[in-house]
Amino acid sequence: MEIGITKLKDQSGFTILEVMIAATVFMIGFAVMISLLDTTISRASTKELFISSSIADELMIETILVKDTTSLDTVITQGNISYDVKKISRVHDKLVEINITVIRRKTGRKLIELHNEFILSEKQ
Repeated sequence: MEIGITKLKDQSGFTILEVMIAATVFMIGFAVMISLLDTTISRASTKELFISSSIADELMIETILVKDTTSLDTVITQGNISYDVKKISRVHDKLVEINITVIRRKTGRKLIELHNEFILSEKQ
């Protein structure tokens, strides 16, 4: 009987308190890492939305100013990100309907879609 008790006392390991403290420290570190990752993803998404919005706005303004009624399907690269830009023009009598869609090329995610209309003047 004494031999069994002696063996238990000789065993080394971690106490439950030490394990709980280590787990708590790990979870706090993990929570901080997730928070930083979320912020990074948010910044990237905001940057993509800003760039895609700028692309769509510029194309829409140019289309309206020159009264362009042609459709367009092109790729625009800003920095290291490529965007598919689709401009669809439909003419109904003198009313021109314009739809511009900007899609992230790598992911296929639609970032922005603009819609506008203008009337062709008599000189066109």
